[in-house]
Amino acid sequence: MVTAQAVVALADCRTVARRDGLVAGWTALVTATDAPETVHGPRGHGLCPPERQHRSGGTDNRPAGWVLGLTWMRLGVSQWLLDQAREYLTGRTTGGVPLIQQQLVQGSLAEIVTEQQGVAAVLDALEHDPDPSLAAYLHRQLTDADRASLRLLGAGGFLTDGPGGIAHLSELLADAYLDGVDHGDHRAG
Repeated sequence: MVTAQAVVALADCRTVARRDGLVAGWTALVTATDAPETVHGPRGHGLCPPERQHRSGGTDNRPAGWVLGLTWMRLGVSQWLLDQAREYLTGRTTGGVPLIQQQLVQGSLAEIVTEQQGVAAVLDALEHDPDPSLAAYLHRQLTDADRASLRLLGAGGFLTDGPGGIAHLSELLADAYLDGVDHGDHRAG
């Protein structure tokens, strides 16, 4: 059972991730759920601090609210990626006009925002972890939005030490902590 106060703390993971990045969002998620040092997902995978170098799998020990908080955190990361794309597009020009003013670019930005707002609307209505199929659907939407943001960043969006690495890590977190429902390829189901 997730308390109303905990639901608010989980939603705050979004704000922290958007403002301060994925690591800060992750820390907020761990704090909000009072998670153990290493949280294992349903298949035994988990993220732990590099200094621990945990090598063996574990049993699913996700605390109540973990999937909800993870989804909020990924939404914040997705919004951060979109912020990066907007900043990049504002500074780049073609024919003397900023790319952000191009109609196709504006259409892409609108689609990304729509995906993100759809996820936020569902999350706002939840008071507990979503069921596995809903969680997979929401994470698919976030993954699609993230990939669209990366395309707007051009080649720089795919560098491992830049936004592309952050987006990839965000997807890996969903892979580790969701209940085995394929969320990576929206054409799969």
